[in-house]
Amino acid sequence: MKSSFPLAPMLFSRYINDRGIISKMKYLLPLFLLLIFSSSEFFLLLRHKSMSISDSYFYRHMFYEFQGNSFAQARGKILAQVDINHLDTIGKNIFTNDAAYKNALTFLQKRPLYPLLSVLFNLVFHNETIAFLFPIYLAFLGSIILCYIFCQKSLGVFGAILVSAALVNFYPFIDWSTYFLTDTLGLFFWLLQLFFLYEFLLNRKGNWLLWFLTTMVLSLYNREQSILFVFILVIVYFLSKLFNLSISKIRSKRVLLFVIAVTLIYIGVSAITKQKNLLDSLHYLQNDYGLTNHVYTLPQTFIYLAAHILSSHRALIVDLTHHHVWAVSIFLSIVGIMQMFVIKRNPKIADILMLGSGLASYLSIFLFPVLSYRFFYPVVIAIAYFGVYVVLDYYQLLVNEHPKNHE
Repeated sequence: MKSSFPLAPMLFSRYINDRGIISKMKYLLPLFLLLIFSSSEFFLLLRHKSMSISDSYFYRHMFYEFQGNSFAQARGKILAQVDINHLDTIGKNIFTNDAAYKNALTFLQKRPLYPLLSVLFNLVFHNETIAFLFPIYLAFLGSIILCYIFCQKSLGVFGAILVSAALVNFYPFIDWSTYFLTDTLGLFFWLLQLFFLYEFLLNRKGNWLLWFLTTMVLSLYNREQSILFVFILVIVYFLSKLFNLSISKIRSKRVLLFVIAVTLIYIGVSAITKQKNLLDSLHYLQNDYGLTNHVYTLPQTFIYLAAHILSSHRALIVDLTHHHVWAVSIFLSIVGIMQMFVIKRNPKIADILMLGSGLASYLSIFLFPVLSYRFFYPVVIAIAYFGVYVVLDYYQLLVNEHPKNHE
């Protein structure tokens, strides 16, 4: 009598084929490989650098205070970690001057989420370094996955893989993700909000709106950048009307009003609790991060802002001349936007959200004129998105013209 054991693999194979598991794995395999590659790069970088820079020490300070340390005890632990001799003039002033240290800390106290997460992870790992690293690493992987998921909705699987690969190959993304900072967490929350917003606008389910607003509130206590979602939703509202998209104008208007309300509440709470605002940040920047203590009028601050916006763009142009791939990517992206929104006039809601995301993120340089690419990850994703769109569109044009070559 023959054993029936060889039937088991055959039955299992038929089962997973019927469920479409093999088909799904085929599409997810490139993303899985991308996550492995990016993780390897991530941990290789950690071997050759310190994970703490100036802001990192203030998140650590909050971490110590959340654990029950006094201000003096927390500061003492920080000073024990900082190598004063290797700091520049601004850094030495911040860490050796008591008033400058307290002032610098107040700018980050409105961002308690990251140190709070680190306190929770420390209860599990009992290791301060891992507790600070783990939420950033999860956000790093989560950002790549969310980038893939969102881009797939309009560009398809292949396009989503290309955009995600472009994000991973943008060196500042991996480099800055290996510091104890809030920027990678900020990108994760930003993309998560885009995903929830997309689902709400298309599926009409209130749960998606609740998830979106909850994520927005959490993200505001990581970084204030989610305030810019007001700008994204204004773009969505007007462009969806312009292109007669099938989403409800009532839904887009409703979520815009909710976001405005959340933003105003956040600003109000910050004012009541005497947190630093945008004008305070600009004055801090004017005073070389506390190195001086001059008082500036509003016109002087406006002139300073305008001058630094121009200098930041000059620096960006210089970078583009040195990184030809970046310049070509921006050119392709502009062509893609023109083709989609002006020539073909056929954008989907995902395309409009991506355009709004890139423009809103870019707007931050007009509010805080410091050219650091860690502030512009959504811009990078949007550039890759529309660049990939125009490449795929051109490829499809070639296929349609010469179908026999692809039979």
